[in-house]
Amino acid sequence: MRKAFVLLLLTGLAACASNQQSDRNQNSGESKIPSDVQAAFYSEHPYAKMNNPTERDTQQDGTVYTIPYTRSDGSTGVAVYTSMGVLRSDN
Repeated sequence: MRKAFVLLLLTGLAACASNQQSDRNQNSGESKIPSDVQAAFYSEHPYAKMNNPTERDTQQDGTVYTIPYTRSDGSTGVAVYTSMGVLRSDN
């Protein structure tokens, strides 16, 4: 009985986390950003929130993503990543 309760609780928590991530992606436009770019951004800015609009731009040397964001302290910044998740600039 106890194992069943724990399993049910863990299943519910996993579903909730999945829904929150899905909502986060839909609200911030992250679903349009490649996973390599998202992973690099959150690796370098673990407590930041991506803001809309994120811009995609094709340049001679490839596609770049300009990501405006808000840091946990409320200050803002803009990061630019290549489509492979390489940081070009961050201010």
